[in-house]
Amino acid sequence: MKVTIKYLLLVLSYYFTTFLISCKGNQISNLNRLIESRKSPHPESWALLNDQEDSHNSPVYVGSQKGMMQSDKINALPGQPEGVDFDQYAGYVTVDPIADRALFYYFVESPQNPSDKPLENFAVANVIFLEFPAGVGFSYSNDSSDHTKVGDKRTTKDSYVFHINWLERFPQYKRRDFFITGESYAGHYVPQLAYYILSRNKNTNQTVINLKGIAIGNAWIDDAICMKGMFDYLWTHALNSDETDEGINNGDTDGRVPVTSSRYAIKTLELPVETAWRPWYSNSEVGGYVVGYKGVVFTTVRGAGHTVPSYQPERALTMITSFLNGKLPPDVSPF
Repeated sequence: MKVTIKYLLLVLSYYFTTFLISCKGNQISNLNRLIESRKSPHPESWALLNDQEDSHNSPVYVGSQKGMMQSDKINALPGQPEGVDFDQYAGYVTVDPIADRALFYYFVESPQNPSDKPLENFAVANVIFLEFPAGVGFSYSNDSSDHTKVGDKRTTKDSYVFHINWLERFPQYKRRDFFITGESYAGHYVPQLAYYILSRNKNTNQTVINLKGIAIGNAWIDDAICMKGMFDYLWTHALNSDETDEGINNGDTDGRVPVTSSRYAIKTLELPVETAWRPWYSNSEVGGYVVGYKGVVFTTVRGAGHTVPSYQPERALTMITSFLNGKLPPDVSPF
């Protein structure tokens, strides 16, 4: 399965079942509750968190990055239109020199004061696209056995090693706010990576990653709960005639990880509600609905399919901008 993380562009999905977590207070325990909320009988991939505890004090590989930032700079992409006024970089970062395993990235700086922006959405921040695990897309390993060993544990560590080395290549971003986002299976790999970063930050003398928050679209967290929500979605939609279904859907088309699945999953966290369920607005229309819990925000995007920006780019921008500013999406009705 190909996994492409958007660091830090919130490509949140579906009628946007999104978890937005601000990493404040008891960060690790909150993330641990999120990632261990699954109730399915498949705990193998989650044992990685306990397995990794003993390694959090040991240094990770850091290679020489001298001169590599400039060599990664892109003058122009094929077919690029005129008037592009932002810097782009792409290249490989080695995460395991013994296996010669390297991850491919594409980095875009914001056209508006990139030195002041966090690492996140391109229009309001700077964004890294990271392709992993090795063996998909352009990311590679020259050890063929790597392709049979891939899993959550190694993917988490490789992602962490990538960022430590990338920050050596781009040292001007070391103190910048950092956000992680993803969708669907990101319900696994985003909180795992965030947990790992926070644990390493506490127990290492190497670079500290200034993690500020994570955002997950259509988070597939718990097999049993997410399947229950999907069956509810399919059952209720199957009861409607084609004519009725056409009248009520309004573009909310994704049944893979529907809102019901995400609401069931977040309910298992038993978090206190701080802001009641309400509509939010974008361009004089209801953009979706939002509810704020302690440390977690759940947002929907009206009229969106599995990849929100491709269906509702303006609403997606409103949502991620609010997240980066530490606020809920706008609640002021224009009417």
